[in-house]
Amino acid sequence: MIAPLSFTVPGLGDFTAKHRTMGTQIKIEHAYRQALGGSEDEAPESLRLIAAVQSQLSVLLEQCPADFKLDDAHLTDCYALYAALRDAEDRFRDGVAQARQGGSAGA
Repeated sequence: MIAPLSFTVPGLGDFTAKHRTMGTQIKIEHAYRQALGGSEDEAPESLRLIAAVQSQLSVLLEQCPADFKLDDAHLTDCYALYAALRDAEDRFRDGVAQARQGGSAGA
C-alpha cells in the first residue's frame, strides 16, 4: 500500500491526505454535487470553485492539526491547503514518473 501524502501548510500545520483513486474521485464528485445543492449550470462560478475545493479536501484529507476544522476554516486557508495538497500530489507523480524511467527518486 502506498503511504499517504504528507505536507505542511505554513501557519496551519501538518496534514496527510489520501491519493486520488477511482473510488476517491467518485466520492469527490458526489460531495461536489451535494455542496452545490442543485444544478451546476445554475450555480455561480464562485460557488462552483468553493464546492470543488471543499469536496476535494473533505474526501482526501486524512489527518489535520487538532485545532483545524475544514468547515470553520477561512477561505484563504482552504485555498492554501488545496494548493499544498496539489503540490504534494505533483511531487508524488513526478517521483513515480522518474522511478518508471529508471531514475533514483522514489515515490
